[in-house]
Amino acid sequence: MSARNASRSSFVIVSVIGLSGARYVPIARLDPPSCLDIYGGLTLGPVKGFDLEGLHHEIKTAIELLRARIAPAQLQELDLSVILDDPRIVLPRKRILVAKWWPDHEESYLAAIERQGRSTTRQLKLDKRLLASDFTILAYQVGGEAKQLGSSHDAKLEYVPWHPGVYWILACRADECFVIAASRQGA
Repeated sequence: MSARNASRSSFVIVSVIGLSGARYVPIARLDPPSCLDIYGGLTLGPVKGFDLEGLHHEIKTAIELLRARIAPAQLQELDLSVILDDPRIVLPRKRILVAKWWPDHEESYLAAIERQGRSTTRQLKLDKRLLASDFTILAYQVGGEAKQLGSSHDAKLEYVPWHPGVYWILACRADECFVIAASRQGA
């Protein structure tokens, strides 16, 4: 997305994918070029902490409402990024996203984190679109370390949480990652 034609608008949500101290930042390209803020920004409905499926539903709803609100201007592209407020935190890639949208398609992914009984090992179950894509899969202990688990083509992806805190499972390309699952471990 060209920075020259993109507009940023940010808003704070009480919990961004299980984490306070973070913001969703929509980066949009409009025709004619403009800023989302003049149209009231992107407004998401309530989503429970780790409910990415619910978040994806709210994003789709918010985009449809935004498109109606900005007419006759047109939304040509929108990326919904996650920005952490603490600049000392190093992210595994330049951009962390929850969704990308264009008029003819959207890009967002889901995975399930499963655990058998009292086992410390977590298995990942990727959605069909992830299995058909080419991503590197990471487990990221937010604010800490990221560990590569494999690729979206691997039959078995698993990890053992290494510290207490919020974990994001990320599907990554060279310069961006999608949050595909999230959980909290320990205290």
